[in-house]
Amino acid sequence: MQPNFDIALQEIYTPAKHAKDDYLCENFIIYPEGKEKNGGFLMGIIEIRATKSNESEKIIHNVINILKNEYYRQISTSPEIDKINIETIFEHALQKTNDSLIEMIQIGEIKFALENLNYLIAVAKPNSKAKEIDFHFAQKGQIKAYLLHKTKQNNYKVINIVENTPENMPDNKIKIFSSILSGKIFYHDTLYFCSEIFNNYIPSHKVNKVLQNNDLNSSINYYKNLINNVKNNSYLTYCAIFLKMKELSEIEKKPASEQSINNLINTTENTKKFLTPTFALNLRSNIGKMLKIFSPTRIKNRIKSPDSQKRVKFGILKYIRNAFRTLFSLIMGLFSKSKKSTSDQPKTSKSKSIISLLKKYRIIVIVVIIVLIAVIIASTFWISHVRDNQAKLVAYNTQVEEINKEINNAQVSLIYKNESASLNLINKASDKLALLPQESDEQITEHKNLQSKIDNIKYKLLKIEKKVPTLYSEIAVEGVNVNFTSLAVTEDNTFYAGSGNILHQIVDKTLKNSFQIINGDVEHLSTEDNEVVLITNQNKVVKVGDGPVTKSVDFSTLKDINDFAYYSGNLYVLDAQNEQIVKFTGSNDTFSAGTNWIKDKADTNLTQAVDIAIDGNIYILDSAGKIYKFFGGENEPLTTMAIQPKAESLSQIYTALDYNNLYILDNNSKRVIIFDKNGSLIKQLAFDTIESPITSIFINPDETTLYFTSNNKIYQSDL
Repeated sequence: MQPNFDIALQEIYTPAKHAKDDYLCENFIIYPEGKEKNGGFLMGIIEIRATKSNESEKIIHNVINILKNEYYRQISTSPEIDKINIETIFEHALQKTNDSLIEMIQIGEIKFALENLNYLIAVAKPNSKAKEIDFHFAQKGQIKAYLLHKTKQNNYKVINIVENTPENMPDNKIKIFSSILSGKIFYHDTLYFCSEIFNNYIPSHKVNKVLQNNDLNSSINYYKNLINNVKNNSYLTYCAIFLKMKELSEIEKKPASEQSINNLINTTENTKKFLTPTFALNLRSNIGKMLKIFSPTRIKNRIKSPDSQKRVKFGILKYIRNAFRTLFSLIMGLFSKSKKSTSDQPKTSKSKSIISLLKKYRIIVIVVIIVLIAVIIASTFWISHVRDNQAKLVAYNTQVEEINKEINNAQVSLIYKNESASLNLINKASDKLALLPQESDEQITEHKNLQSKIDNIKYKLLKIEKKVPTLYSEIAVEGVNVNFTSLAVTEDNTFYAGSGNILHQIVDKTLKNSFQIINGDVEHLSTEDNEVVLITNQNKVVKVGDGPVTKSVDFSTLKDINDFAYYSGNLYVLDAQNEQIVKFTGSNDTFSAGTNWIKDKADTNLTQAVDIAIDGNIYILDSAGKIYKFFGGENEPLTTMAIQPKAESLSQIYTALDYNNLYILDNNSKRVIIFDKNGSLIKQLAFDTIESPITSIFINPDETTLYFTSNNKIYQSDL
């Protein structure tokens, strides 16, 4: 069956909180029925300023009524509906409205100046086969109209259709409604017109961004929330009407009367289903009656004790208890010998025959009763199980709905550049998703779909880019892989990678030399121009030229060496326990005694510091993701966004003179986070495809290529 299409119409009308007696704005949409549907929908916004509200009400009331009557009268009385010209009929109705208002002005029934009138009045008729809307309108003044048109390049273009309106007629030709424009609204397009203040507060390009990524209903709710939160002293009304083509659902295709009948039928069926006892309940009731009839221990006039009348009911357990009690009584009666009646009145022949029949077939009766009681018990537990499952399903659907709501709100906030609100909402969605059950294949699939939606928004908010690096070099010594712990690159593009007590020199992607360090394993590695300096785990400083040369440096004042940087021939050593950077001045290949470089650390806490980088300033990274900036030994405030997702193992910060950015390594997460030097997040690069953690990073001087080590491999990736 071919789908049917119709107009989707939505309106926004929010009067200002500071109303004035000489301002009035109204919108209207006329929904036709019967034969009038051939004329489409009449709609409009009319705003009158600097006119008493009672006069404005008269004008607006007359415009809507005259226009409606004149327009649909011509449609209803037309003998050939297929041949009517909507534009001509609309123009004629406007002229009649115009004449009526002019007459009212001339006889003094209403008083207002033409320049105080702003309006856009339109007729929209859907063409279901062509999936488009024929749109005709007349406009004057401050009412704006925009078409959000989907181009062949699959993006949206905002067109201000009011700009094409011809100039107003001269005042000596009194014509209130004039200058009709016509056009088409195609299936993927949306047209809206609005009051001046709506357009000022939510410009067309922002309306477009929201509509591109959300359905019409969600977008309208978002605009309403924005308007409800605005605070100003304006007396103007926020007013807008949106229209576009929509595909009708099966319910919407049916006449309103039929929809109502179907709803009534569905309601009746559902009511019947919920009020009618199930098979198990009916069976339980009937078996109970039967057992009472055939029980030989039944006493017609049983006198209840006071306690029995106050006995608490226990639901399912009560029925099971009663069933076993009745069964026991019946079995005892069937196997008991008959006793002579002490009553003066003899038993009837009917009672004797029933009892003798039951005793004759007592085995069969007992089996049947046992089976029926088993069915009752099983059915009762099954009913409870079904009810529990239904309750779980309702709770599950509610959870999914709440998660989707958070995701949709986060998406809208992201579109509107409110990134902090969007991140807060998407984190809420993520927390709720963690509580969503995954007990069936359908629930697992739903969980994956929701997780994918959350990740997509998070990646946009947190600027995460998944990258696949290329292998630059892979080093094995005598067939044995080495594990690089550090990386440095000199000005002539020579790579130095540390592994245990060996420093590997790599030129043109090939291992050239392997230097053995006799004073311990390579712990920290730094370069400046073509100079390479390292510190071992035995706190020895080694310079590498044609070979490694150990330098004498007194580290006795340091509690620990967390990292160091070699800059302008000097060593800057980070001692987190002392919350200090100690400077060792270099001269003629020797280093002086250390001096404390930090003079004023202000309120910074450096006990968790893990690494430093220098570009004239010194940047200190701590394990929680905070970055501190110092210049001349004094703290320079630097505010950066908290790293999300939360960093697992921050180990390195990298920058250099003339670099624009700071590069942070989260090695276990295989992620490099990039901030500019003002603290703004640029992007996050995620290298999920590599097998092992990243141990060290280096960025080339023009900041176009990232190099990093993982196990015995050096990778590269473009930036």
